[in-house]
Amino acid sequence: MKISKILSPWFFNYSSSWKAIQVVILLPLITLCCTITDSLQAQNVEHETELNLERNEWISQTVSKLEAIDPELITSSVNLLTRPDDGEFYNTIDLTKDSLIKLPSGDWIYVIIHSGHDNKLIGDLSIARDQSGQVYFNQGHVCGEIRYKAHTQSPITSSEEFFLHLKDSSDKLSWKKLDHDELISAGHTHD
Repeated sequence: MKISKILSPWFFNYSSSWKAIQVVILLPLITLCCTITDSLQAQNVEHETELNLERNEWISQTVSKLEAIDPELITSSVNLLTRPDDGEFYNTIDLTKDSLIKLPSGDWIYVIIHSGHDNKLIGDLSIARDQSGQVYFNQGHVCGEIRYKAHTQSPITSSEEFFLHLKDSSDKLSWKKLDHDELISAGHTHD
C-alpha cells in the first residue's frame, strides 16, 4: 500500500500552511520512532551475544562434567519404567535432578538438566552422555522435572533405543546428537 494513500486523508487535503505544520510535527515523530527501533535492535543483538556466551559456557562446563562421569562411583540411579499397553510398551522416566539411568542391556546414560526458570539465558536444556561417550541434548521444557516417554513395539533396553524413541512429554522434542554450534544458536527457552 502506498504511503500517499495512508496519509492522503490526513495530509493531502489541507492548505500548504497546515501541511507545513504537520511536517514539523510528523518529522520528529518519525525520527523518534526510527531511533527507538534502532535502539531495540541493538539491545536484541546484545541479548543474543549474552545468550550465546552464557549458554555456551554452561554447555561447555556440562560436557566437561559428563566426560568425567564414572558410573561405578555413582551410588544412586533411576530406572526407565516400561509397561505393556495394548500391544505396545509405554516407556517413561521422570527426572528432577541430574541422574544416572541404567538400562537392562548394561548401557547407561547420565543426564544433566537445566531449567529456564533458573536462568533464562541458558533456557530449558538436558544434556546426556551414554556409555560410549556420545553426547546428546534435548530442549524440552524443564519445570521442576522433565518427563521423557515413548511407545514402542518392545521395551527399550539400550541407550541407542532410548535416544531414538524417547521425547519430552510437553514439547515432544527428540534427543539429538550434540552439535555444539547448532545447540548454541537454537537458544530455545520457555517462560
